[in-house]
Amino acid sequence: MLIYYGLPFVGITFSGFWAAVVAIALNNTGYFGEIFRAGLLSVPVGQYEAAAAIGLGRWQTMLLIILPQAVRKVIAPLSGNALELVKATPIAALVALPELLRSAQVAQEQTYNPTPLLAAAAIYFLVLWPLSRWVSVLEFRAVTRQ
Repeated sequence: MLIYYGLPFVGITFSGFWAAVVAIALNNTGYFGEIFRAGLLSVPVGQYEAAAAIGLGRWQTMLLIILPQAVRKVIAPLSGNALELVKATPIAALVALPELLRSAQVAQEQTYNPTPLLAAAAIYFLVLWPLSRWVSVLEFRAVTRQ
């Protein structure tokens, strides 16, 4: 709401779509950054020391030693956060951007029929359930590999 309704006061305007994209991107970038930071910090210091002992430079150490270990640890949290990102899209209705749930509510209000809401729920379920199962598998693999 701040981006769509507040920024025009300082001369910056976005369409409803771009305001929603910018707001959701700004919000989730912090989460993704913290997940990556935690993944990098989870690699033991001994890995850095071992890479230096065999003569690897800073970039070689990061690309060949640290990142493969960190990525393995952050795949599950990243995919879970991506799932939350999909669930957060109905917030876009706050800036007058038509999205699935709001469109279903409008249709239900006009027809007094719950079918549009049930259809929207079914669509969300069909999209999110397989993704949530995939995230569960990734989390299980991450736990069993450690």
